[in-house]
Amino acid sequence: MQLCRQAQRALSLALAGDVHDDVLRWLYVDAVLPGPDATQLLVRLVIPRTARELPADDILARLSRVHGILRHAVAEAITRKRAPELSFIVVPETEVSHD
Repeated sequence: MQLCRQAQRALSLALAGDVHDDVLRWLYVDAVLPGPDATQLLVRLVIPRTARELPADDILARLSRVHGILRHAVAEAITRKRAPELSFIVVPETEVSHD
């Protein structure tokens, strides 16, 4: 779980500034979940209500274009030999549970 927290923090910072994409700056990282092993992480990104007109397919395409930047940000933030692969899901804010 420490790896997930480190990755979430790094991804949040990278989306806010390193990717230079105004659309991706609207998103926030809701959660980073471990994959089947430590080589993969699932990143759950939320589209805020104020930006709900953004299509998820467009956002996923933009994330694909900056995947290397995001993975590099995670690599710099963690203490592992190899950076994990990142997979993304994008959900509207209305689907996020704030329990």
